[in-house]
Amino acid sequence: MIITVEQVDPPGAHAKRWEPTAIAPAQRQVPRQSAPALPRAPQRPAGQRPGTTRPKEAIPMPATTGRSPAPVTATVPAPGGMPAQHATEINLDMALAALRRLTTAGLTTYDECAELARRSRQLLKELETMAQDLAHNHNVQGPRTLRAVRVLMESVGELVRVAQSMAKACLAAGELSEAEEEAMARDYRPVQDATVDAGLTAPSARIHNEN
Repeated sequence: MIITVEQVDPPGAHAKRWEPTAIAPAQRQVPRQSAPALPRAPQRPAGQRPGTTRPKEAIPMPATTGRSPAPVTATVPAPGGMPAQHATEINLDMALAALRRLTTAGLTTYDECAELARRSRQLLKELETMAQDLAHNHNVQGPRTLRAVRVLMESVGELVRVAQSMAKACLAAGELSEAEEEAMARDYRPVQDATVDAGLTAPSARIHNEN
């Protein structure tokens, strides 16, 4: 068998041609990824990763129903009670009785002081008479005796002055307590009677009436 070979391209057609060098360096091509040397390990399904924070608990929500909301209730003080700030240890009758005792004590002490002042004045007169009698009838006029009689008479005179002042103060105290008793009975007795007639245990506070 005879094979004939013919040259199509002219001689020198496949020779390397000269080309100018590029100014910028040519970009490097990303090498192709070669085939892995070992077969890829089978990928396992990822489980639950350990968390660093505590898992949040679900907030329970109230179940919604078609019922109407519960009514709002309020407490009202029970009638008949009295707060401690309004309670007192004395009532009207006790206050009036205390004022009557003060009136009686004041007037009684006034009588006693007035009697003491009367007797002191009488004693002063007797001392004066005694001093005159010693000087004129008994000729007792020594300086020591006269000085002692004078000191005694001055002490009795001071007693008269103090007794009269005490009697005046006791009379004023008795009259004042008597006037307060009458005024309190006049002002508060109708309020107490009206409270009892209305079936109440105590009247309202003064601040309520003032406002």
